[in-house]
Amino acid sequence: MNKFVVAVDVDNVVNDLVEKLIELYNRTYSANLKFEDFTNYDFFKCLQYDDAQRLMDLFDERELWDSLSPRDGAQRGIKHFINRGYDVYFATNASPITFPWKVEWLRKYFSMVPEKNIICINNKGLLQANVLIDDNIDNLLSSQYYDRVCIDYAWNRDVHDEVYAINRAHNWDEIVEVVDKLYEYDKEFDLV
Repeated sequence: MNKFVVAVDVDNVVNDLVEKLIELYNRTYSANLKFEDFTNYDFFKCLQYDDAQRLMDLFDERELWDSLSPRDGAQRGIKHFINRGYDVYFATNASPITFPWKVEWLRKYFSMVPEKNIICINNKGLLQANVLIDDNIDNLLSSQYYDRVCIDYAWNRDVHDEVYAINRAHNWDEIVEVVDKLYEYDKEFDLV
């Protein structure tokens, strides 16, 4: 029997990166950006160029990464997956500067996942997983070999879920429900 592998993105899936990024930006630049302003994954497509560049520069600020909190239900959801016997991996795109901070943050809030299961990867299409949970449509569409669970945000609503077999979830309770259904389906057809 094969293990059921669940790959989980980190930013905006298990943490609140964009919310904290907006808070830091507004505090640093006395601005008034709102979460609703982010209607595209590419900041340069939804903000003025200078604003987007300053926002991107904040990714390398340790203060941002220290301010992050787990998304509501994320810790409980990851524990559920582990208790069900799934192999859980965190698959995240990160710079050489921020990756150690992400690992440190994950060890603090998600210590139930072994550090060896934290992967820094730009092309998530290379992952060998049964399921990918992500907020970036490009990552979800980069492979046809895993089931796709998209956590719903304004920046990923411009895709036809039914065309690309995307399972959309609005919170971690829905993510758990979808992943468990995908597991039962795979089990029924002896895929795990």
